[in-house]
Amino acid sequence: MYVSAILAVVIILTIIGVLSRYRRCKPNQVLVVYGKTGGEKKSAKLYHGGAAFVLPIIQSYDILSMEPMQIDCRLTGALSSQNIRVDVPTTITVAISTNPEIMQNAAERLLGMDTESTENLITDIVYGQMRLIIAEMTIEKLNSDRDEFLDKARKNIDNELNKLGLYLLNINISDIRDEAGYIMNLGKEAESKALNEAQANIEEQEKLGAIKIAVQQKEKETAVANTQKEQEIQIAYTEKEKETVVAETKKEKEVALALTDKEKQIGVAQADRDRAAAIAKTLADKESAIARSKAELEVNKAEAERMEEVGKNKAEADKQAAIAIQDSEAQIKKAEAEKNASVGYNNAQKEVAVSESELQVIKAQSKKKAGEEKVKSEAAVKTAKELADKEVEEAKAKKVQAALKAEKIVPAEIQKQEAMLQADAEAEKIKRRADAEAAAHLAKAEAEAKAIQMKLEAEAEGKKKSLMAEADGFKAMVEAAESNPQIAIQYKMVNQWK
Repeated sequence: MYVSAILAVVIILTIIGVLSRYRRCKPNQVLVVYGKTGGEKKSAKLYHGGAAFVLPIIQSYDILSMEPMQIDCRLTGALSSQNIRVDVPTTITVAISTNPEIMQNAAERLLGMDTESTENLITDIVYGQMRLIIAEMTIEKLNSDRDEFLDKARKNIDNELNKLGLYLLNINISDIRDEAGYIMNLGKEAESKALNEAQANIEEQEKLGAIKIAVQQKEKETAVANTQKEQEIQIAYTEKEKETVVAETKKEKEVALALTDKEKQIGVAQADRDRAAAIAKTLADKESAIARSKAELEVNKAEAERMEEVGKNKAEADKQAAIAIQDSEAQIKKAEAEKNASVGYNNAQKEVAVSESELQVIKAQSKKKAGEEKVKSEAAVKTAKELADKEVEEAKAKKVQAALKAEKIVPAEIQKQEAMLQADAEAEKIKRRADAEAAAHLAKAEAEAKAIQMKLEAEAEGKKKSLMAEADGFKAMVEAAESNPQIAIQYKMVNQWK
């Protein structure tokens, strides 16, 4: 029973002991546990606003406050870049950083240090960095560009405080003074400058006001004068308009009367001119018709003379063709007589000779007909030639038939062949001579007829052109002298008299 009681007491004491080693810290505090911290290389374990078991004997703990500290740094006699000493009273606010790495620096360097020592350490850091920054800047820059000065101070001081585990929350420079009164003089200069500028601005504004008042007064006087002048001008303009209207009305009446008289004169002159132009046109048309009639008469006369000449030439050609035919017939008869006298052919040979003679007559007639048709048209000549060729073929056919008949007379075969050859040769010779003579007469007649026709046509065309030119000249004269047609009429009468 006693053992159980003792065991219970031991357990209770153990629980109380364990619970007594559980340490907590506030949000604005850092619990630093040091001693045996495990295998980590850190010298202490930090707990920001938390709790941890602190092992007895082998571990211990301490508390770091994270409350901000405000420190006044009365920096005096700092040299600027111009070697002028300045006083820069500065107030800074610092606290332990919440960054774990920087917080570790605070545990290592500030743990166990009292507040005064910490403030002195911070003040020394601030003095050193502020002097460094001031040495690089002029008085004017320090006084005018406070933002740049504060940025440099915040950056440099914060870097140095981080090494202690601190963080710069705020920096404030209240005033900058110098021993020589340079900044004060700058202020006085700026004040004087501002006063001068203000006074100048006041005077400028007063001047502008006076000028504006004078301008307004002048504009008012000018407006009144302009109004009076405009009224006078309007009155004068109204009077002038009245006079102008009266003068224009009078002038328009005079112009209207003059135009009426002129229109009457122009109407009479126009009527006379139109009447004279109509008479001249009638005479011109009449003369033109007469000229055209004369021209047509001359052309018809020339055409009749040409046709008469062509008829004469044609009659002459017919006469020459008839003579050629008669000569051909005489030669044919002569050849036939000589043939009958020299050779005593039988009836078959006689028929052959008769056939050949008829063939020559037909050819001569065909040539005559071809010559006549050639005067009219080359196409008719071609047709006549084709007919002649056809008749020649028919004659040759008859000749062949006669030859076949003659073949029945065996004893006279040789004589028949010789007679046929001789008759063919003689007939061909006569045919060629007759053709040549007929062609020569025909060509001569055609050339003479064509020459006469061309001469008559040229004379008729020349006469026609002369008459037409005369008519056109008279018409052009009438058109050119439209304002006085009597000139054209007198001109025509003179030409007729000529």
